[in-house]
Amino acid sequence: MDIKRNHPLNRLLRLINLFVDIIVFRNLEVKWRLLLFYLGTLLWFFILAAIGMFNLASFNYNSSAIEKISRQDKVSQIITRKIRGVNISAHDIALFKDHYIVQQQIEKGRNRLEEVNEFLNALSEGGYVRDSSNDVRFVFDQINVTGVSEDRKSFIAEAKKKAKSIGEQFENLITLKSKAPKDEADIDMILKRIQDIDKEITDMIVIFGEFSLVNSKQMQLKKDDFTFRIVKYSVTAMTVSLFMACLLLSLYLLRLYRSIMEPIKMIISYIRQISAGGITIAGELLHVGEKGEIGELFRQFKSFTEWFININSFKQIIEEDTKVEDVFFRLAAVLEQKISINNFTIYTVREKTLMSATHRIPQDTPILCNKEILTNRQQCRALQTGHHISSAEYADICRLFLCPAEKGYYCVPLFIHGHSVAVVQLIFDKADENDMNSITTKISTALHYIDASLSAIGAKKLQNELKELSTTDALTGLKNRRHLEQYVEIIVSGVLRRKTTLAIFMCDIDFFKSVNDTYGHDAGDTVLKTIAEVLRGSIRDSDIRVRYGGEEFIMILPDVENGGSIEKMAEGIRKKVENTQISIGSTTLKKTISMGISEFPTDSDNFFEAVKFADTALYQAKQTGRNKSVKYTADMAKDA
Repeated sequence: MDIKRNHPLNRLLRLINLFVDIIVFRNLEVKWRLLLFYLGTLLWFFILAAIGMFNLASFNYNSSAIEKISRQDKVSQIITRKIRGVNISAHDIALFKDHYIVQQQIEKGRNRLEEVNEFLNALSEGGYVRDSSNDVRFVFDQINVTGVSEDRKSFIAEAKKKAKSIGEQFENLITLKSKAPKDEADIDMILKRIQDIDKEITDMIVIFGEFSLVNSKQMQLKKDDFTFRIVKYSVTAMTVSLFMACLLLSLYLLRLYRSIMEPIKMIISYIRQISAGGITIAGELLHVGEKGEIGELFRQFKSFTEWFININSFKQIIEEDTKVEDVFFRLAAVLEQKISINNFTIYTVREKTLMSATHRIPQDTPILCNKEILTNRQQCRALQTGHHISSAEYADICRLFLCPAEKGYYCVPLFIHGHSVAVVQLIFDKADENDMNSITTKISTALHYIDASLSAIGAKKLQNELKELSTTDALTGLKNRRHLEQYVEIIVSGVLRRKTTLAIFMCDIDFFKSVNDTYGHDAGDTVLKTIAEVLRGSIRDSDIRVRYGGEEFIMILPDVENGGSIEKMAEGIRKKVENTQISIGSTTLKKTISMGISEFPTDSDNFFEAVKFADTALYQAKQTGRNKSVKYTADMAKDA
């Protein structure tokens, strides 16, 4: 049905069209439309960013407050663990008669008390603390904590009093123990001190339990407050802004569709036809070339596609090569066959200061540089400066180039991680300078292939360097800790991929210090080398043996069967060491080892934590008599 011009509905439609024409800038060129569209989009991004910044500021404020309380709570948990450790040390001091064990526990207890006082001061005043193991000196965590608020300082003050009391009781216990108790009265005094320490520690743990409860309530209050404000303010503003942005964007894109999308769809159609071989490329490009920009787009697309395919094919091939020499061979083939450079030389860097001309085209021609560069590569200007050297810029730029006057050159140095690996020298006839565009294109294409080969050359050289890198302990011939650190990711990823078990044996020679003290360090070296040889011959060649430090060794056994076979294997190694005779001059010694065993990922899915567990089991073996192998169990962590 026709609508009269002055009909209200017709007027409304005209107003809508006028509004749309204004917001899409109908009378402007496309480039200006895109610019204004960009500015409009940017404006909405600023609006959304402002809302986001408000949310972020609010989030950061609440997160910071929650993080502060969380760190304080974490420190309180560490204090609880440390104070339990003091309790264990106190009981061990009272229980054991071995002077070495008693002194060890005294040192541990004092260290833990000192750490407890440091942590309490940090909670009170703020500061930087480190959570570390008193057994292996391994740092578990480093925490920057702020002082607690006034409403919770009473907990810290009370805890400080308890810590001071525990310290006094601990020192009294040490004093009583040092007097070597002789009768039941002395033993009763020691037991009384233990009971006092137990009570004080229990009270302190209760204090920190209440402290943690208060912390939890405060964190929950802050989380609830933050959630409420996000829902109330942010969601509404974000929803309205997004709705308006989407509405205006939709209207604008509808108006731009015919001026931009239709040509793009036509170009896509041509590309599909070319890819499917449905049209003759040369004829189609000639036809499209008459249309201007679309034809140019086709030509550039064709050129780029050919270049991209060739470069990627080249990279895939050289990445599968195993030697650096293979990469240079393929690079030389590309320069000659694909780029049609019929005169070039590739100089590869050798050890010390030497270079050699490994690839020459033509092969029967002499090198065109002074042979001095072959024995002293620093004489090569390209390697010396690290820049491309071109005779087109300055005819005599390199004084060692011996080419006739009719020859020009372009030298490209290849560097991997700051180290020179080769120089590619391209030679051109100056008579061809009239066709400089062709020469420039060849050089540009050659540079793309040279750049593509650098990553493969670097990877191959790195593989060779890793093989040559010294990762062996000079005394024992075993691998050192550096080797383990370098290859741990490869080992772990292989075990996880195969879904097998990796056994970790941590070994320590029992009473090794007595060998050095009695027979001298040369005898100690002999003991280390002999036991290392036993360990080397006790496991598979594919297993890893590492001198971990001092008289400690670690063995990594991938793909082993659990369920008891690992313990049997460890026990067999221990017995083999025990039965080994070690000749030291006219004296023959027999030494034993203590072993800690853990499994990855059974005991932990973190490799270094599994190593720590093996060390914990080793400590258990030494504490319970030495010359034994102990498998890690979860309850050992409580005594760590």
